Amino acid sequence: MYYAAPLAPYYIQIEDDIQFAPNWITKMTDFVRANYPPGWLSKENSPWRLIDFSQLGFIGKMFQSAELTRLAQFLLLFYDQMPCDLLLGQFVLAMTQGKKIEYWKQHPSLFQHVGIFRSLGGFQPLQERKFGKLLFDNPGGSTFHDLTVIPTYESNFVYFPGGEPEGRS
Repeated sequence: MYYAAPLAPYYIQIEDDIQFAPNWITKMTDFVRANYPPGWLSKENSPWRLIDFSQLGFIGKMFQSAELTRLAQFLLLFYDQMPCDLLLGQFVLAMTQGKKIEYWKQHPSLFQHVGIFRSLGGFQPLQERKFGKLLFDNPGGSTFHDLTVIPTYESNFVYFPGGEPEGRS
């Protein structure tokens, strides 16, 4: 998190084993711009600290980059006391964000966790209940290769790590 603080105005925590709803970035930025523009303060005169775009764990959590250093220090201080996703609630309370901002309660979820194996061992088959039925919304693509195909071999054995055979001594 430390490295990301100066890179952008917001930081989004995601994992490597999730699926995304179509147009998820646009939906997130539109929600923030419409409801929590720069300089927004709560009734308690404090800025928002966390917007929760997912119900599960540490997925889909958005922070203002100005808070990242403080959050990283908080997690480093207490990571051995409880899991980081549970520490987020404590951080939000400590930083005086009175009411939780939970996007997922009024909108379809933007993320679906697809992994079932926990980092610490065991299974965790939890899924977002409000995630849409579209599992992938990847744009069309094309590929290019300039591999030499040798007719006597199957195409999956065409790559020569040392270069083409005629260039070897």
